[in-house]
Amino acid sequence: MTQNMIVMNSLFQATWKDKALMDYIDKYSWSKHPEDYMIGNRNNSLIKKATILCLCGVHYDAALWKLTYLYTRDPAIAVSESDIEKRVLYAYHHNADRFGTERKKWIDFRNRKKWQNR
Repeated sequence: MTQNMIVMNSLFQATWKDKALMDYIDKYSWSKHPEDYMIGNRNNSLIKKATILCLCGVHYDAALWKLTYLYTRDPAIAVSESDIEKRVLYAYHHNADRFGTERKKWIDFRNRKKWQNR
């Protein structure tokens, strides 16, 4: 991560902590796309999720931790940690110029869902 990305991430923490955002995205993804965790889809879904986390401005280390947890907890569908790290690094490297550009979209989505549930 560049110094600029680190500064942006620290500012983002005031609106929505990375962990809470990652949990929200995971819950949303799991309900809409459970097939992402199945054998045959994991590689693409891993890159897709890492890209989303980058675009949401999630710190690289937090994204790596979360995706490692998600994709190694079930031995039947586990992906090696080195493969996960390569995919996350790829996503962050290729989307560095767009880091954090979609965080507001997810905040607005969360807030809209909260108001609908009242």
